[in-house]
Amino acid sequence: MLNLTPGDLVTFPLRGASYGVALVVHVDDLALNDLYHFAICDAVVDESDGGEDQYGSPLPRVHDTDEVSTAPVLIEHIALTRHGLEASDLVVVTDREVTEDDLEGYRAWLHLRYQDAVRRGVMRERIDDNPDDEEFEEELEEASGEELDEVSGEELAEEREGESTDAAEEEPKRDEEIATDAEPPIASTTLGVHDVALGVALIRQRAIFERPIFSGSSLGRYIMQLGDDGGAIEEIIARLLDGDFGAGDELMDYGEAGMRMLGSHLGAGVAPELADDILQVLVNSGETVAYERVGSFMETHGTDRDDPLYASAVRAYCYAVMLTAGEPEALKTRLGLLESVKDAELLDDVRSAREALADEA
Repeated sequence: MLNLTPGDLVTFPLRGASYGVALVVHVDDLALNDLYHFAICDAVVDESDGGEDQYGSPLPRVHDTDEVSTAPVLIEHIALTRHGLEASDLVVVTDREVTEDDLEGYRAWLHLRYQDAVRRGVMRERIDDNPDDEEFEEELEEASGEELDEVSGEELAEEREGESTDAAEEEPKRDEEIATDAEPPIASTTLGVHDVALGVALIRQRAIFERPIFSGSSLGRYIMQLGDDGGAIEEIIARLLDGDFGAGDELMDYGEAGMRMLGSHLGAGVAPELADDILQVLVNSGETVAYERVGSFMETHGTDRDDPLYASAVRAYCYAVMLTAGEPEALKTRLGLLESVKDAELLDDVRSAREALADEA
């Protein structure tokens, strides 16, 4: 496995022969699971032919060192597990010193992880929590390694924006002040870590790149155009409908566009088994348009026990509520439909959904 050290500038596959650039900012050597922390740079680079060794075996890909070393940081933090790292096909191109500014995203992740650990009772609240305190960081990193649940980058960005809003309410600012001191959110930062390849993790964060501050970047434009490739989406959906469930993971890379096209295949004549597969991909995507489709499917098919899609609709809706605590509006407005579910085979699903709602209350 690649031995990374802070300061390494690496490339990782996006799609085809296009590669992203990342800076290793920190490595956690934990007992349960090593964690690798990256800052994502604003660059999409090509590869050059690495040639062959004396035995005719291909050498690792190579990239233009200047293009990699001069790429500015765009996204301040994203974390991977060891499994995610191994799946990422990274190549170290060059290295540079990690600055204090480079560590801002990682330290924000530590702070948010600390707040979450205190909330869950994993750690006691500290009065003197100092992000430069090594003992505090080690304790928090160990707590972070206990539960690797993913939280969407958009959700965390909204959390930080919410904190900024609260501060603004305490001391109103003039318009010109807001225009000059606005700070971009730390996008693609998660309370957990990603257990998939770095390129896959970024592409699945497509909603982040829809934000104006990121959509004009080189990486943002590249990722946004992936969702416009209707032909590729149709090809992947065809494989999914043919029984290749792994195609669902590929489809998630196309974000809202992929889920919208997939949802259109949930017509009244769809077989229950296929409906189950489609609905599971929709829920797992986390896209707003997917929740809207799951909610409307529940409303259409989840109220009549004689409907052949009744069980599919109820199970998918309950699964979505369980994962989200019913927060998406398309799910929240239909929570009352759970009261009508009396089928014995579905009561466990309903119970799990209600427990998720109770935990969030």
